[in-house]
Parts: sequence; C-alpha cells; structure tokens
Amino acid sequence: MPSPEAGVRSVALDVIPSELIQSLEVSKSVTPDMDANAVGGSIEVKSLSAFDREEQSYSFSTEASHNELVSKTSPKISGSFTDKFELKSGAELGVASALSWFKRDFGSHNMETDGGWSTIEVEDSQTGEDIEIFGAEEIEQRAYEISRERLGAALNFDLRTSTTDKYYLRTLYSDFSDDEFRLRNEYKFDKGQVAASSVTDSSAQYTDAQMDRDTKDRIQVQEILSLVAGGENKFDDWAFEYSVGYSKSSETEDGRIDTDFNGEGFDLGYSSNGKTPQLTYSADSQDLTNFAMDEVSFSDSLTEDEEISSRFDIKRYFIFDDHYGEFKFGAKYRSREKTNAVDATVYDGGFGDVTADEFATPAPDYALGEFGQGLDEDGLHDFVMMNKSTFDINQNESDIITQGESYINTEDVFAAYAMVTMDIEDWHIVAGVRYENTAFSTSGNKVDLIIDEVNDSESVNIEAWQVDKDYDHLLPSLNVRYEFNDNLVTRFAYTNTIARPTFGDSAAYQMIESESTQDGNQIATERKAVVGNPDLDPYESANLDLSVEYYPDRVGVISAGLFHKNIENFIEQRDVHDNGQWDGYDEVIQMVNGGDAKLSGVELAWTKTFNSGLLLGLNGTFIDADSQLPAQSDTVGNLMIGYENNAMSARLTATHKSESFRFYEADAAVYEAAHNQLDFSLQYHLNTSMQVSFNACLLYTSDAADDLLC
Repeated sequence: MPSPEAGVRSVALDVIPSELIQSLEVSKSVTPDMDANAVGGSIEVKSLSAFDREEQSYSFSTEASHNELVSKTSPKISGSFTDKFELKSGAELGVASALSWFKRDFGSHNMETDGGWSTIEVEDSQTGEDIEIFGAEEIEQRAYEISRERLGAALNFDLRTSTTDKYYLRTLYSDFSDDEFRLRNEYKFDKGQVAASSVTDSSAQYTDAQMDRDTKDRIQVQEILSLVAGGENKFDDWAFEYSVGYSKSSETEDGRIDTDFNGEGFDLGYSSNGKTPQLTYSADSQDLTNFAMDEVSFSDSLTEDEEISSRFDIKRYFIFDDHYGEFKFGAKYRSREKTNAVDATVYDGGFGDVTADEFATPAPDYALGEFGQGLDEDGLHDFVMMNKSTFDINQNESDIITQGESYINTEDVFAAYAMVTMDIEDWHIVAGVRYENTAFSTSGNKVDLIIDEVNDSESVNIEAWQVDKDYDHLLPSLNVRYEFNDNLVTRFAYTNTIARPTFGDSAAYQMIESESTQDGNQIATERKAVVGNPDLDPYESANLDLSVEYYPDRVGVISAGLFHKNIENFIEQRDVHDNGQWDGYDEVIQMVNGGDAKLSGVELAWTKTFNSGLLLGLNGTFIDADSQLPAQSDTVGNLMIGYENNAMSARLTATHKSESFRFYEADAAVYEAAHNQLDFSLQYHLNTSMQVSFNACLLYTSDAADDLLC
C-alpha cells in the first residue's frame, strides 16, 4: 500500500477499517518468502474473509471521544458484514465488507527552537562589544486547531470452486482530510542586543529584538485505493499461489495560506530553568498594532504514490527418509513512482498599512504559558483571496519553493527466493536465500539563491538534477525450532534484512543560499545548503535471535530471548560541509549513512491466566546499543493487569520507553524524552450480540510541562 504523504514510505494505520482486519501476524525473524525490508521484524495485516466466519455475520459500532485540550467531543461510526453464497456451479462465494467514518476535533500546544540551543554571538547593549552566550536564537510558541475526517471502505471477495482451488479480490478505499490552523509566535533573540548583566547559564534579556506572529491555514486531503487479486491451486504434491496488485494514493493541499506579521524594537527574554522556557516580554510586544503584515504565501501541492506488483510462489511437498518436507521458490516484482509537485507564490509587499490588530481574536487557552491574542482564520483567508492580485510577488522565493520542493522518484524491486522446510522428529528447520535487486531513480532541481548585498542584487539559478542508483542484496537465513516436550520450546534464527531510505531523504533536491557582504575592503561570501542524498544506501542488518519458551499447564507462557544485530549504513542527519564535496560552504544539512552499529539485548515475558479470571502480562526488553543509533531506546517495558468473565473484560496497561537519541543540531545531540503511558479499556456484554466499551489513556514524559490525556 503506497503512502499519500510526501517523502515517506509508511501509511498511517487508521486508514484501514479495523472491522476488516482478521488478525495481525508478528514475525520477529523473517523467512526467505517474506519481504526483506524488515530490520526489526515484520507485521502483516491479514484481511478478513467471509470464510473466517462460520456463518453470516454483521456488526455495528458507534463511539464518542472527548479531547480535553479543545473541549470537543468527536464521533465515530463503523460496521461490517460477511456472508457466503452457494453458486449453481457448486462453487461458494464469500463476501466481506466494512465501512468506517469518524470526525475528530482536537488541538496541540508546543514550544520549539529554530537552530536549537548553541553558542551564539550577540552585542552587549551596555559596552557595544561582541560576547558569546549559550542560548537560543529563536523560540517559538505554537497553538494548533485541527479537525480530521476519514471515510474508509473495504470489500473483499473469496471464491472457492473446490477444496483445492481458491481465488480472491481485496479492495480498500480511504478518504482522509486534515484541516489545520496554526498560530505561531516567534521570539527572535539573535536580532537584538543582550544586556550583559542579564546573562546567566539559563536566562538572558534582549533589547531591540524582533518578534513575528504568523499563521498557517491549510486543508490536506488524502486518498488511497488498493486492489489485489490472486489465487491458490493445489495439484497432488504441488501448490501454486499468485497475485497481482494495483494501488494509488494521493495527497492534495490546495489553497494553503501562510501569513506573517513582523514587529521590531521589543524587550524580550527567557529563562530555561523549568521544563519549558519561560518567556519574558515588554508590553508593546503584546500590542498587535505593532505588527505589520510582512509576507504572504499561497500554494498548491500534490503528492502521488502509485505502485503495481505481482508475485508467484510454488511449493513442492516431499518425504525424505520418512520426514516431511517442503521445497518452495518464487518471485515478486514491484514498480513504484512517488511524485511531489509544489506550486507556490510568495508575496512580500503591496499590503498597505495592514496590521495584525485588524484580525485580532481572544487569546487561545495556551497550556505552556502566556500566548497573547490570536488571529482570525476566516478574516485572514478572505483578505488574502480578495487582495492577492494586488500584492507584490517575490519571484525568487516563489521559484525556490516551487522548484526546490518538487521531485519524482521511481523504484523497481525484483525479488526471488528458494527455501526448504523440514520436520525431523522434534526439529523444525527453515533454510533458504532471498535475492533482491532495487533500481532507483530520482529527478529534481538544484536551486541556488544568490544574494549580492555589495551590488544590491538577488537572483536564482535552477539546474535540473537526475540520479540513478541500483543495488543488490543476497540474503541467506536459517530458522530452527526444537521442542523438548509439549511445554518447552527453543528457537534460533540467523537472518539478513534491509531498510530502504525514505523517498524524501533520497530525493534529488538542493536548496542553496549564497550571500555576499562587504566589510571595508573585504568581501565575504557565506554559503548554506539543505540537500537530498540520492546516493543513500539502505540499512543492512545481520540478525541473531535465540529464545526459550515455557508453556505451563494453564494458559500462559514464560519466555526469555537474546538478540544481536550488526547494522550497517544506518541513516542520520549531519552537517557535511567539511566532507570534501562542499568546499567553500559554511553549512550543508544532509541525511547520510552514519556507519555501522551493534545492538544486543534480552527480552523477558510472562503471561498468565488465573482461574479467578485475573490476567497478568509482564514484558521488558533491555538493549545495549551504540549511543548514537537514532530512535533506539535502551529499555522498553509493558505491564498489563486484567480481569475477564463471561460478561466483562477489563485491561489496565502501563508502557515505558526510555529516552532515545534523535539527531544532531548545532553540534549538539538532541534526545527524545522518556515516554510513559497508561491505557485502560473496559468492555461489557449486554447480551450475546451487543456490548458497550470505554477506553481512556494518560500520556506523560519525563520533561512534559503537564501530563496529557491521549
């Protein structure tokens, strides 16, 4: 299933109606007949078939959820139907369908820094001398109002002409809209002066500083259509499986409007002693008449992701030395095209004497401090649409966004495999090899903004850029299970897997800015760039897994597992201006292959069902990994306590994930705080065909200003 979002491969799971999911199959280690794109394992979503049910079935569900941050309640309605029909030919036709709709209103409040915390050079307002402090160049307050609506539908057909011949058609359609309005205050400290007496390790006070108040108003509409047809036939000792698929997704963002109001000459400051920066400001920074309209951006964008696929698998059953075995081989082909097209117009003048107070609304109920008055979404939209024909167009900025953010990626993957499965007394062995060839191509633009302050000129150079990259992987694997008895099982696996770069990281684009200034007789040129990396290699991981599982007489399991991964070519963001390819540049931000990493860990789990109806589940994963492996926590754990009888089912689950490294910014490592979450669910059966349920969630992190309801 292709992703409608620009730059990524993943698809949000909420596009799939849960009523049409039969099961989720989790594989910690892969076998040769599975896609190799699975460094951490594989989760396969199994679609519902009418033959999964004994007879006709139908369901209807209605839900309501409340968001505390915006004090709004959101509805959800869904239903499903399955049935089987006897045809005149003697064949049996199964039909499974599902429909799901929800509308969700919620909000989000956060604070961010642009450029991070680093050593910056400022001017002492008392002495006029340049001094260095460790601080933030910019701190942003953001308040979001979001409304999302999704319609998901699926229709599956299964035809069984005999016990050995089966055919199917799977269809899925999803329409998802995301309406977002964002208010943002930008405190720009590096533009003013700092009073030396105000500087401490955790605070600073600036004079003659700048502040922007801006908005983002956009509606994204995502569509996904997926069609897969296939079949299975068995002849004596042979089995054949095959399928063809077509899927297409898109994301449109028409008529996005970004507006910016600028103010200058304020006294601004901050203190970072608490969990979030505490901002200080002079009274004039809260007067919207001091903020003049500075820039407006109007844009349309379209992202499309289209894929066709086909596969076949052939299986031969055999008996060798009185032991059962299977020989299986097959191939799969996928062809995918990801397009991102942007059409932007930036206006930087012709606004007259418009100030922010003309669009003032009451201050939002901001959870992270004082925010000040808001700006009216409808008023700004109407003003821009009525007057944009009279605004001054900044053609250079328009070209930078339009050409720099547009690209086309294509990817063709051919895979073939062969494997043998043997059952030898208490041993179950799966061994084989998989080959995958990837042909990748990307085309975009190199966009260079040249600012010459010496001669007071500005221009944009645009050059087409196209890159092809092919790579191959031969991936052997071995999976072994040994049963000591009915209660004790051990498993061992050696596998090789990969993870391909995201389309955004590997796209062909370069956005460069060159600025020339003169100081006396000296002319200096500063060059900065943000660039894609079409030469990225995929992650490559060699994996070892060993586990022991004990199944007591009652329902439950006690298990322990060891694992080790050697990961090559993991991907991270770096400033690469000094790597020998960007001579003369001061900063070049790019995703690069970060080298090799090792990761080892242990998994412990205990699940138990007691006669009283009490349920207990406890598991933890403890990992020793290289310190700069992105997004890797060293501790993950879950605790579940539940109760179940014929009338009710209850679960209370606690989840913990320790902090993890994310990326480097301004030569400093940025970490994501530890994540903790409590989930509670309760289901009560009114009768055999109707139940009511309640779900609640509490999310909190070690650095959060406040705990939040999920």
